Amino acid sequence: RKPEFTVAVTPGKPSYKTGEEGKATVRLAYTFGGPVVGAPVAWQVTRVPRDFAPSSVDDYSWYFQDAQSLADARRAARTAPQGAVVARGEGTTDAKGELVVTFATQERDEDAEYVVSAVATDVTRRPVADEGRIPVVRRDHWAVVRTDKRVYRPQQELRATVTTVDANQSPVGKAGDAILVRVKRVPAPPLKRAAAPPQDGRPGVPVRLLEEEIEVARVAATTDEKGRAEVRMKTPGAGAYRVRWSSKDARGALVTAYAAFDVAGEAEDLAKDARLVAAKETYVEGETAEVLLQSPVTKVKALLTFEGEKVLDYRLVDVTDPSTILDLPVTAAYAPNVVLKIAIPG
Repeated sequence: RKPEFTVAVTPGKPSYKTGEEGKATVRLAYTFGGPVVGAPVAWQVTRVPRDFAPSSVDDYSWYFQDAQSLADARRAARTAPQGAVVARGEGTTDAKGELVVTFATQERDEDAEYVVSAVATDVTRRPVADEGRIPVVRRDHWAVVRTDKRVYRPQQELRATVTTVDANQSPVGKAGDAILVRVKRVPAPPLKRAAAPPQDGRPGVPVRLLEEEIEVARVAATTDEKGRAEVRMKTPGAGAYRVRWSSKDARGALVTAYAAFDVAGEAEDLAKDARLVAAKETYVEGETAEVLLQSPVTKVKALLTFEGEKVLDYRLVDVTDPSTILDLPVTAAYAPNVVLKIAIPG
């Protein structure tokens, strides 16, 4: 036999700011539609930590998660705290079959999800329950920045897309600035205690590097009702860059996000290791993939391999500059995925 009534928990509003009083309505209704009046209800509010995940607004985030990322996510889910009970109580439904539940939050709280659960017992002594989930967050929006490519040539047009969403991943329009910054790697200040000099030919302590952002250009932009804005800029000289979004929420708190990219060419602060970076995440047969190659040595031949379950193809590449873009035709043999690897002598 089915329960004679249903229980529904409805948040007072889609989300709350930290420090606000949260509210939810528990509604009991008979299956034929009338309200259940004077019914006893037990309720509980549980606070569960919640982080905003930019990948959740990326159309293909599920596809590009590698095995290690998936394993880490599953491990985090297993070890994540199950939440802490912050309030509980009992009450009876009013003439509309409703009971209002309220709970307090603190302004200095971290972002969290408050789970309001309610249970009532029908005439057959069976519990009938429901729950509602309410985000309680410090900021009223988040931003995600994507560039059309991850590798550019100098003075090439760059298109950056900014997406702004609220705590429920719904689009919201916001005004802010898209800032192009150069990421420069500079030596970190020495530690207070000097390291011992190298002995017996052993290498000394490696130099620590810090990242410094230098503003290159700034464009004011406003995301539309779909939460999107497109900004176009010219890429400057060689080096590592970011397009950083900067806006303020209703409380005046900074909301920022960025997308990183490289501009090919020789820069004074290039990393001293080999790198391969594809300009885009996906290609189709017949396209030419632009792949940035950075090498710590030059004037050598390097072995570039295209790998799947086995080596699908290979070619010898003349490494003439520390940073250059390789144009690689995409063939059907590389489907569905291909991994590029580079072996550089020296």
